[in-house]
Amino acid sequence: TLDILDSAICQGDLASVTLQANMGVAPYLFSLNGGPGQSGNTFMGLVPGAYDFSVTDQAGCIDQFSLDVPEAPLTEPGFSYEVTECSDPAEVAFVSNAGNGFTFNWDFGDGTLSNQSNPSHAFPVGFHPVLLSVTHPNGCTESLRQTVNVPSLPRVDYTTEPSSDEVILIDEPIQFKNLSDNATTWQWDF
Repeated sequence: TLDILDSAICQGDLASVTLQANMGVAPYLFSLNGGPGQSGNTFMGLVPGAYDFSVTDQAGCIDQFSLDVPEAPLTEPGFSYEVTECSDPAEVAFVSNAGNGFTFNWDFGDGTLSNQSNPSHAFPVGFHPVLLSVTHPNGCTESLRQTVNVPSLPRVDYTTEPSSDEVILIDEPIQFKNLSDNATTWQWDF
């Protein structure tokens, strides 16, 4: 009989298959897809697909085995984030799109790491590279680097016409001019 010792393959990698003969009379010859026999029991550089292996012992007895070397499913790591408070630094909540059973490694670009699936981290205002590496239960790892934008805080400012140092007459209209920055909505309260 043949025992398969190793047949793991990750996306984009080549497989290595090691066979072990556990019956018959040594020495053995191992072959792949009907090719010539070899004394080595490891076949390297295999792409995903179906393979036929055989082992022949010294007495001429042959054992055969078929193996499908599957390509591991691509993990395709991804994540979304939300700035959860308006401050500097601001707390940012991350949500990974990988499911259960995965191992997570986050690198927030400032020396801080996390292995939580959906961590939070505080960033100052600006752009920050974040790296997420996700390891599939089969051992394959995929990574994604994404830039996180922590927006500047709103700056409130306005002027009046006439200005506040001038004498204002009763019933004279006052015009307010908004000079605020980094805001998308405004609310005036008089």
